[in-house]
Amino acid sequence: MTTTNKSVCSLGVKDLVLKEITKDDSTGVTYGTEVISAKGVKTIESTLIQETKDLEGDGDILATYTKNKGIDIKFTNAKVSTALFALINGATVTTADNKTTITTATTDKAKYFGMEYKDINTDGDATETHTAFYKVKGTLQKQYSEGDWTVCSFEGKAVKREYDSLLTADEFYDTATQTGGMLKNLPTT
Repeated sequence: MTTTNKSVCSLGVKDLVLKEITKDDSTGVTYGTEVISAKGVKTIESTLIQETKDLEGDGDILATYTKNKGIDIKFTNAKVSTALFALINGATVTTADNKTTITTATTDKAKYFGMEYKDINTDGDATETHTAFYKVKGTLQKQYSEGDWTVCSFEGKAVKREYDSLLTADEFYDTATQTGGMLKNLPTT
C-alpha cells in the first residue's frame, strides 16, 4: 500500500448531508436512500473521545494505553428543517390545512445516521476535502437570540459501526465531487 501525503488548508464548510442508518450489524451497513441536507451549515466541531490508562511504578509512568472510543460532534446550521428534526430527534412531521407541524413526544426515539460535509475552499494538494462520521446520534435544537437570526444546533456522538468499527474518515479529492458518496452501503456486491 502506497502512502501519499496530502496537505490542505481549508476555509469554511458546506454541503452537510445526513442519511439514516437502516441496518448496522456484522453482515453489513445500510444507509437510507433519502439524503437530508442541513442547509446553511455554519460550524462543525469534532473532538475524539479517548480512554487512557497509565501504568505507573517506581514513581514514573512506565507505559500508557490509549483507545479511541467515539467522537463528540457539534454543528450549527442557519435554516430550520423539518426533515432534520424528524431524522435526528425522531420527531413527527405532519402537513394539513396549509401548515406543517413538527411534534415531539416522549415516545419519539432519536435515530442513528451518517453525516458528511465538504470544505468550501481548499488550498494545497487537493481540490476538495470531505469528512464523514459514519454512525451518529444526538439532539437538534433551535437557538433564539434577540436581534439575531434563529439557528439550529446539534450535539451528539459518533460511535463505531458494528459492521467494521469505523468512526470517521477524511477523503482528499483531486477534482470536485458530490457530497454523500462516503456514506455507502456495505458490503457491496
